[in-house]
Amino acid sequence: MAGNNEANTTRFYLNALKRTGNSLSAPKRGIWNPNPNFLARYVESVDVTGELTADRSTHSVPSVFQRPILFYQALRDASNPLHRAIRAEWRGLMATLCLARWLDLHIETVPFRVPQITPKATSTVGATPPGDLHFGAMLRNQLPLRTALDTEGREIQVTDWEDWWLIRCGGAVVGATSPWTLLYTSSQPKAPDSIPWQRQGRLIDPIAHYDPRRERSSFELSLLCSWVQALLAGRGDWKLPDHLAEHNNLIYSQLVLWAADLDRYKNADLRIVLGDSLFPGALFSSIVRPPGPVDGEQSELLLNSDKPGRPVLVLSTQLDRQRRVLRGIFSDRIDYENLKSEGEQFQTKNLITLRHSYIVPEKLFFPPRLLRIANVKKALTTDAGDISIPLTSAFFRYFNYENLDRVKLSRSGSGYTAQLTIPVSGGDPIVVTRKYEEKDVVSLSGDFPGFALWPDSEDPEWIENFAAYTAAQGVDLQVRPLLANGQLLPDAAWADPHQKLVRIWTCPSMPVGFALETPLEKGGRLEAGLLLRKKLIPPRPLDARESWSIGVDFGTSSTMVMVDRGQGPEDMTFHGRGIFLAGGSDAETQIANNLYPTTEITPPFRTLLYRSAATIFNPLVPPYTLRFTTSPQDILQTVADVKWGSQTRDGGASPLFAYLEALVRYIMWEARMAGVQTVHFLWSYPRSLPAGSFRIMEDFWQGRVRHNYSRHGIVVGDVHGISESEAACRAFANAKATVASSGLSITVDIGGGSTDIAFWSANELRDQVSFKVAGNDILDPTYLKESALREILHICFGNHEEEPYLQNIAQREAIYLNGALTEAKKNGIPFRDKDPNMHPIPMHIMGNNQQSVPWIHLRSMIYLFYTGLSYYLGVHARSLKVADADIKVYFGGRASALLTWMSSRARAFLPAMRRSLQIGLTRTADANTQILFPGLGVDPDFLGLAVDYHPEFPQLKTEVAKGLLVKSTALRDLSEKLDGSVAGEIGWTTRQGQKIDWQTWLKPGDYQNLIPPPDFESTTIGHYRAELLAQESFGRFHLNLDDDRLKALHVDRGYVQQLISDAADANGHASQPLFAYELKALMNAYANAVSQIVAAPAGTN
Repeated sequence: MAGNNEANTTRFYLNALKRTGNSLSAPKRGIWNPNPNFLARYVESVDVTGELTADRSTHSVPSVFQRPILFYQALRDASNPLHRAIRAEWRGLMATLCLARWLDLHIETVPFRVPQITPKATSTVGATPPGDLHFGAMLRNQLPLRTALDTEGREIQVTDWEDWWLIRCGGAVVGATSPWTLLYTSSQPKAPDSIPWQRQGRLIDPIAHYDPRRERSSFELSLLCSWVQALLAGRGDWKLPDHLAEHNNLIYSQLVLWAADLDRYKNADLRIVLGDSLFPGALFSSIVRPPGPVDGEQSELLLNSDKPGRPVLVLSTQLDRQRRVLRGIFSDRIDYENLKSEGEQFQTKNLITLRHSYIVPEKLFFPPRLLRIANVKKALTTDAGDISIPLTSAFFRYFNYENLDRVKLSRSGSGYTAQLTIPVSGGDPIVVTRKYEEKDVVSLSGDFPGFALWPDSEDPEWIENFAAYTAAQGVDLQVRPLLANGQLLPDAAWADPHQKLVRIWTCPSMPVGFALETPLEKGGRLEAGLLLRKKLIPPRPLDARESWSIGVDFGTSSTMVMVDRGQGPEDMTFHGRGIFLAGGSDAETQIANNLYPTTEITPPFRTLLYRSAATIFNPLVPPYTLRFTTSPQDILQTVADVKWGSQTRDGGASPLFAYLEALVRYIMWEARMAGVQTVHFLWSYPRSLPAGSFRIMEDFWQGRVRHNYSRHGIVVGDVHGISESEAACRAFANAKATVASSGLSITVDIGGGSTDIAFWSANELRDQVSFKVAGNDILDPTYLKESALREILHICFGNHEEEPYLQNIAQREAIYLNGALTEAKKNGIPFRDKDPNMHPIPMHIMGNNQQSVPWIHLRSMIYLFYTGLSYYLGVHARSLKVADADIKVYFGGRASALLTWMSSRARAFLPAMRRSLQIGLTRTADANTQILFPGLGVDPDFLGLAVDYHPEFPQLKTEVAKGLLVKSTALRDLSEKLDGSVAGEIGWTTRQGQKIDWQTWLKPGDYQNLIPPPDFESTTIGHYRAELLAQESFGRFHLNLDDDRLKALHVDRGYVQQLISDAADANGHASQPLFAYELKALMNAYANAVSQIVAAPAGTN
């Protein structure tokens, strides 16, 4: 060593020379000896005895600069035997830097500076040197030097090799930097497997790897071509010093030659931007700049799906091995055996980690088992017939329902072959298959389970969707609904003794079917394919021009729904929107009874709400089910008195709420299927409805309906509640046959739970009143024995299949009898005649059965109700001022058909009703009661389908719903909203002793403060009893009734008070005249009297 660097240093890094016979002179440090005989003379002078005694000795080490210098010489000289190999390695190393990002190669450049030697550092033979003294001394001794002039013109020795960088790829050193050639490769090749262009660890020209025959296209070579051209185009920015001009020219010439070789791969559309240098601060930092991100052909295996989502690679053992997986990684470099079914990253065989989402379709989409499906109805099938679809739920996370045509299952020998075609971004789709042996197909024993979905189409904005499954106990099949987005609902139906036979899921979006799993013998479960709906029929697009007005008459016993589509009111048909996928008829019935029917329903239909017989996988859903039909064996599961019961006070979880919500959901889906943009609702209520029930109904219509359905894309427009009495008026106000133009017209709508009355004259609604006494009170279970029920059912249905369940029916007679009367058959054909006189029941009674049991008792109860009602109409009419003394009374509603049980077209009964009204109208004025009606000798006219058939009359039960939708110009509304009822009775007082007049206005909260009279002889009801329950009245009318028991009836004071209490809820009492409570008490007294009769032979009373 020379200069300060060799002070106190005892080691020179050359071979030790002989002490004697040495023919070499000491070399100058950093200067190559030009003597051609140097190597021969050096070999002769080397001491090989190993006996070194001098303290200043030499040690032999290889020069680290030998490789880059020889590399330079071979690259420069085309005649050098190593030229072609070195050029290929040089290109291979340059390409490694260019394509590192493209191939996910992990490149690391490590800067290194030759250490400085401390001037006073000492190292002697046999001693351990401090730090890197030996290594630094070696490098300093071997540094290639060149002569330069300092600032004062003196010659000095300088070097370009003091700073350089090691280049690692995947942890292995593949080369380093050189100021003469930019880069050079290692003398001992060990390129990692992640670099494709190599042979036994030695880098080669990428062209020899990607296109050895110069006949193919290659994106990698196109990228290299663009990069090399970009490097050449930037030569003006290379800024190499003048003394490296020769090396500059060499680098440039090599790039030019390389660009020429790459020119056939030139892609004019490929634009690259050079990134930052990998070797900042180096002489050549402006030359070696890798390309930035490239928008090129990233992969040939990206999943091509209509479903939005992140880019996903499709990897398969059945791939063509020459498919591009990701950038420069091809399919032959993937380790498929260790791949999961899907993931976010994977490794190549040479352990490159690629961070990209991927799927392996044969692992992800094909289930290990299949299930044999029995009784396929509206489920999707394959060529294999009754076998589940050979897919897992994961399919729908990547594909839409419309892509199911890509899966096939066919018989293949003794088994089946599933085939799935996967479209990808480049080239042909990937086709994957799986073989299933017969043992892989599971068959269930016993009755096959039932599967159903609701509704029958898809609307992305519709959130009220349901899936249903039913299976007998012991069927070991696990079932979960599958949504169109691939989501499986978390709750599973399985052979759990705590689950009911029917299971129902509420689904946040449309379910496409069910995922099936079967058990393993040693525990656990295996997927067994999917059961899917056969097709998707989208609803009509919403049309802003389409608007519906819906009239809902929610009755105690039956419900009527009508729709006005712009051409006037008509019955609203509910189509079978449920989809039954598979299973037997019993299973279909079980599901329909707990969800929605799969067959068409036409209103009016029974008001049926059942306590759910299903396990509902949603704790927020009330445990009730809307049904349109019932059966005697499960009738006890019905909720009694949905509309009026005290349970209505429970708010959103109440049966009333549950019923209306289920009904409106069905209505809205019908509107959605028709493409209706705006839906208006008009709903009815009886004025006698307790305040709590009314509030809940109002909250539902004004709040829940708007909140739930405006987000479905449909606009909920006007929502109005109208009293049943007013709605009934509207239905008849324009019918000339029902209107007393300047006299008094009275509309009486008699339903199952209430009787609603409206008075109008000269196009003006004058008054309204409601009785919570109606058809259900006439058909009182107190006196309807099993024998009576048996006879009624036999007449209506002609068989006795209900006989074993008569006790059940007796506990829910209002529901079942209402259905029997409206769904009766005549000669085996459903009765559809508009004329109620043609119904099988009145036809039977009029066949000389008027005095037989049970008809005599039923007819006597009808007499009691209708004469009491007619009497009250007359009493109430006294206080109404009209121009003419003319009265027309229209009887409508389902229970008005009971008039036909009295006589044919009620002809024999009309005199009794007419007389009752006249007696009420002529009743002596009560104290403080004004008599305003202009005449007392009125002969009222009674109208209605039951008494006087007219084609203008609407069918029974449709009057209110129709009236809701009629914008009558012949009827003006009341000027103010009524809240309560006229007392309609005298003789009562408040608990404070205040007298109640007939016209006293009672609000819902006032009834609890009333005291009935000690007896009712001088009251309104007393007057009715004296005039219309006397023996002579019966004889005058010749109706063949239960005269003696009717005559003996009296009003029980305590029972009336009990009725008032029972009709209340937390927010007030039923708002009806006190006369209605008293009439109900008389009817109840008659029912009790009849119930005490010992069963007598037919024909007696």
